[in-house]
Parts: sequence; structure tokens; C-alpha cells
Amino acid sequence: GVNSLGVGGTNAHAVLEEAPARAKPAPSDWPFELIRISARSREGLDATAADLAAHLRAHPELALADVAATLAQGRRALPHRRVLLAETTAEAADLLDGRDPRRAATSRAQTDPEVVFLFPGGGAQQPGMGRDLYETEPVFRDWIDQGFAAMGEEGAALRALWAPAPEREAEAAAELRRPSRQLPLLLIVEHALARLWIDWGVRPARLIGHSMGENTAAVVAGIMSFEEALGLVRLRGALFEETEAGAMLSVALPAEALRAELGDELDLAAINAPGLCVASGPVAGIEALAARLAARRVEARRIPIEVAAHSRLLDPVLPRFLEHLRGMRLSPPEIPVISNRTGRALTAAEATDPAYWAEHLRHTVDFDAALHGLGAGARVFVEIGPGTGLSSLASQQPGIGPGRTLAGLRLASAPGGDDRHMIMALGRL
Repeated sequence: GVNSLGVGGTNAHAVLEEAPARAKPAPSDWPFELIRISARSREGLDATAADLAAHLRAHPELALADVAATLAQGRRALPHRRVLLAETTAEAADLLDGRDPRRAATSRAQTDPEVVFLFPGGGAQQPGMGRDLYETEPVFRDWIDQGFAAMGEEGAALRALWAPAPEREAEAAAELRRPSRQLPLLLIVEHALARLWIDWGVRPARLIGHSMGENTAAVVAGIMSFEEALGLVRLRGALFEETEAGAMLSVALPAEALRAELGDELDLAAINAPGLCVASGPVAGIEALAARLAARRVEARRIPIEVAAHSRLLDPVLPRFLEHLRGMRLSPPEIPVISNRTGRALTAAEATDPAYWAEHLRHTVDFDAALHGLGAGARVFVEIGPGTGLSSLASQQPGIGPGRTLAGLRLASAPGGDDRHMIMALGRL
């Protein structure tokens, strides 16, 4: 104890004891930690990485969660940045030293960039997309469950295709080629993924959807309710399956050059980039086009969807689609949606017009124009769906580049889990 007695009346006694043991950090939801460092220059970043690696090797007893929290909360975010995921201090030190550059992302941050969400359309589906997030993220899980529940018995069957047993993955992938299966599943997964990003504090300034992906954008923007949009894409898929058998072909040609190849039975379904477009129409016509292009060594690839979307083959079903839309409640957008028909932000009149959404089913998707319609500005593009299709297209645009695009879900063939991939993407923002 410590006494303090004085003639002026001081009369105090303090009892001292050893500081309590430091509480162990709460267990993480993940077996890994996100390590983020930054500096004013690339040279400074490399030096900071080397210093931290040396410190971690000298103090292997450190809790990596504490290191990650200190770096995230106790350090300024400077322009040159490096992020990585590690499970141990030794692994973090190795990655900081650059021993596996593929697992550490280095970039120069933009000043207050706005975030643009990109929603893919038909053909992007994969069995099990986002399944790891379902196990670890309650927000994602709740929205997935709501989507399947809203579809009743059909939702239970769709859940089985989304999360098949390993021996049934090939069968599930084949069944998901059917539009009536893949389109509702894409909407459910994309919407749940968007809600998760928003729950994590990543709020989009603008939204772009490719083909059916614009329906997901409409839900996030408040134009359509989730349940009504789900009913709409279910109908969309069912109507596709009633039309004449069709196919779609991605072709490495500019729009005008491809139009000259289409003849009288094929349509230009999409303009994805200045030199990459999609043809759509009857299977025989698409096969003949593919053969002609192959003979000229023009790159072309069949899209994994068994329908001629955005072609004249849909004309007979458009009245039924429009009739369904007229029974829906459509509201002005709360977040700007860049139309893949016009290349500009949807007006309130367009967003609430059933005819816009009916024509959206039939007419050319101009994703290239939608990207150009954003104009100049500091932006980061996040693909809210499986794979890297739209983020790859965006990265090819002048002024964007690969450093400004992120894929929200990994490719099925990519190593690691969806949770690791998404946390890494979040760290790069």
C-alpha cells in the first residue's frame, strides 16, 4: 500500500495490486485475419511491410487478431496500400515479405471513390455460389432463406440445385442451364450479396445490371420489392422455355462488324465492350455463325444459357410479360440505376413504366454504353455476383483498369472459400 499523510490534513491510503491478466480476444468468425498496411510512397510501403514482417517473426506470441485490429483502427490510411489474409503471424510475415505475391494485393488508393455495384445476368450461375458466406454471414443467410421460402416447393428444389451433394454437382450445373432455374437463383444470390456489402458499410452510389441483373439492381434501388422481382424473373425464365430453342454466342467483334454477319434471323443481343458483342437467335443460325467465324479465326464462345435472350424469338411472349409487369408496384429509384438500354440513369418515369421493363427483355443490352454513361470520376466497381465477367469488362475500359474493379464472389475453380475472397475484396476498397 501507499500512505499519504500531511500536516495540512492529507490522509490517504492506496492499495495497489498487480494488473489483471489481459483478456483473450473473442474468437473470430474466420480462421484468418485481414492485414492492412499503408504508406505515402511505394518505397515506404515496402519498408513498412519489411519492418512489420521482422516484428512478427521476433514476436511470434502476438495474437494476429490484435495486430490486425491495431493496423485497422490505430493507423492512418495513406495512399499506397497492401492487404493480405493470414492465419498465423508466420504466414503474415511471409506474405508481407512478398513470398507469394498472388496472395497480397498492392494498390494506390483513389481519393474518396464512389462505389458502383455491377450485377451479372444469365449465364453467370454456378452451383454453390456464395455457399461459404451462407455458413458464416447471418445477413447473407437470412436473405437467401427468404428467397427460397418465397418460392415455396419450387424454392426447396432450387436450394438443392444451389447446394448439391458433391456427387451431384455436374447434374445441378446442367439443370441450372434452364432459365427457369438459373434466373431466380441469380437474383436471390446477388440480392443477398448486395445486402451483405451494404451491411458492412459499403454503400453504392450507382448500380448497373447486365440483362436480368438490372432486375436485381431495381430491387436494391427500391424500384421493385424483392418478392415481386423474384416473381418477375421466375416468369421471365418460364417464358424463355416456351419459346423456340435458341442460343447465344459471344463474339470478339465490334457491334457494326457483328451486325453485318447476323443476316435475317439473328439479333445483336449485347454490346459488352467496343470489341466484344453477343449474337442471339435460333440454334441452327448461331451454329452457322460460329462456323463462319471459326473459319476466319474470329474468337467466339457459346454462352451457357439455352435461350435466345434479347432476340426476335421472344416477341410472342412479350404481351404476357408486359401484363405481369402492369400488376406490379414500381417506384422511382432511391439509388441511380444506369440503364443497359439507354446508357444513362433511369428516370422516375422510365423506372415506373411497365413498358420499359418489357422492352428491356427484348432489346440489345448496351453494357458498354452504361459504363460510358457514368462519365469521369473516381470509382471502384464491385461485381455483385459469381465470377469476374462484368469486372473484367469494366477493367478494359479506358480510365478504369483492373486496379479499380473487384469481384464479389470467386470463380468456382478459384482456390479458397467465398468468405476469404470477399474479405480480401473488402480490404482492397
